[in-house]
Amino acid sequence: MDNQNIQTPFQRKKVENIIEVTEKQSGLTVSQHRHISRRRSRKVTNQTVLEIKDQIIRARAYLGLSLPSSTSHLVKELRMRIREMELAVGEATKDSDLSRSALQKMRQMEGSLSTVLSQTALLWLLSSVR
Repeated sequence: MDNQNIQTPFQRKKVENIIEVTEKQSGLTVSQHRHISRRRSRKVTNQTVLEIKDQIIRARAYLGLSLPSSTSHLVKELRMRIREMELAVGEATKDSDLSRSALQKMRQMEGSLSTVLSQTALLWLLSSVR
């Protein structure tokens, strides 16, 4: 912590005591705490990228499992969404690398996936009844 922002000697001493107690309790210095918190935040920052890549994998799986009787417009829509998502993600490794349009495309892909899933489930139920 930067003690230069604290005006009075009493305030400086109070902050130094808090830092000292915290370091003794945890066994870590302030800089080690900062390093750990930065590392934790990095793990979270690629969550959207991973979700988009998961959507692409799910979409490809649906295409691979699609029934011959499934409607061709759903298959075309899914292929189009896959292309859009692959272009939007590109080589992104963290969420800050994504554009706003990538997030919009992610929501559109989720809508397409849910439509395909419901259509596939409906077709599967109809074919199993016969």
